Amino acid sequence: MAISPTLAWAQRKLRRFRRLPTQMREAELALLLASTSLTEANVSHHVDYGTLLGLARGGELIAWDRDVDLCVDSEDVAQVRRALQPFEERGWRIRAVTNQVADRAWSAGSVSCLKLDRPAQWGGGYRHVMDIVVHYRDSERCLWACWDLVFSAPAHHFDGAEGVLFRGRRLPAPRQYDEYLSLIYGDWRTPSPEYDARRDDGSQVWEVGEGRPVAALVH
Repeated sequence: MAISPTLAWAQRKLRRFRRLPTQMREAELALLLASTSLTEANVSHHVDYGTLLGLARGGELIAWDRDVDLCVDSEDVAQVRRALQPFEERGWRIRAVTNQVADRAWSAGSVSCLKLDRPAQWGGGYRHVMDIVVHYRDSERCLWACWDLVFSAPAHHFDGAEGVLFRGRRLPAPRQYDEYLSLIYGDWRTPSPEYDARRDDGSQVWEVGEGRPVAALVH
């Protein structure tokens, strides 16, 4: 499949950063190319979690992050897979992580996350470079699962997008992303080496399978 002019532009742009550590180069490549592919396919998506945090703080990925993060709506999962087919044709791997237990917003077996892996340069195998978290709408909130936990944020953050700059491109970010980051990280402008997502993420609401009512969502 021929690569689009926009994707070719992103690849040329990344050649300027070959002195970056290999893992950082792979993360930048995955972020720019995946976002471009989804945009060209008219799939709504947003940079999320540590990726959003780094771009909001200073326009760079966080050096110690091992992967990059996007989020999409559950209704768009099939379109996401189609949009990312050019990655698979070039040897990348896309893995679907499924919800093993039903909850109030999803059924067992539904997709909770898509993981994008790049072929390793040495030794065979793959290197994980991207998580695409799947959001499920429940009334006026978005819910998603990670590990054995359920997380929630107001849906208005994902209705439309603001832009954050990265390598000369404007990537889609949640609306009022400063408020969204405050929900997740608290004082997100100040780096915290002790931050533990399982313990400290303010968007965490219950364990998978509890399916609490909307009234329990206090954030």
